[in-house]
Amino acid sequence: MGKDKRPGTMIYFELLTPLAALSMEERGQLFTAILEYGSVGKEPAFSGMLHMAWLFVKQDIDQDRRKYEAKCEQNRRNANAGQGKNENGCEQPIANACDCSERIQTGTNVANTTQSNTIQCVIEGADAPTPKRQKRFIPPTVEEVKDYCEEKGYQVDARKFVDYYTASGWMRGKTKIKDWRACVRTWKQNESGKPKQPRENDKITTPDNWEE
Repeated sequence: MGKDKRPGTMIYFELLTPLAALSMEERGQLFTAILEYGSVGKEPAFSGMLHMAWLFVKQDIDQDRRKYEAKCEQNRRNANAGQGKNENGCEQPIANACDCSERIQTGTNVANTTQSNTIQCVIEGADAPTPKRQKRFIPPTVEEVKDYCEEKGYQVDARKFVDYYTASGWMRGKTKIKDWRACVRTWKQNESGKPKQPRENDKITTPDNWEE
C-alpha cells in the first residue's frame, strides 16, 4: 500500500471499549500504529489484547479509505464531464448541435461554467457578430449646424433648427433623434418644397383675364 493522500484518519468513540483493556503503554503503541497504517500502510506486529484492538481499528481505517477513494473517483469523473472528456481523460467529440442551458454569443468551443458543471455548446464554425454599442446622441450646437449647412450649401437657419428640436426634446414624433444631420437634410427638403405665398401685387392668371 502506497502513501495515503488523505491528511489524516478518523478515530471513533467506539474505540474506547477495546482501549479499556489496554495499558497506557499499549494505548500509545496502538495510537502510533493507527497513524503509520493510515499514512503509509504499515501494519504492526501486535499480539494478545493489543492485536484484538488493532483488528477492531483497522477495519474502520480501511473502510474510510475506500470511501475516500470512491469520492475522489467521482470527483474526477465530474471534472472530466465538465471539460468534455471521458473517464480516461480523453476529449469527447462534440456534436454540431446540443442542448445548452445557457447561450454564448461568440466562440466555437465548449465553455465550462465555473459555478456548475453545465456544458455550454456553440455550433462549431458559427461566428456570431459582436453587437455594436449604440453611440449616445449629443445634440448639436448652433455653430455645428451652421458649419454643416455651409459645407453642404444648405440655406437653413441654424438657430431656428436648433431651437425647434430643443423645444421638442430632440424627438420626431415619438422617436428619439439619432442623427441630427439627417434632420437637417429633411428640414432643408421641407423648406425647399414649400410653395411660395403669392404677394399682394402679383397678378394671378385666370381664364377671365386670358387675352383673346
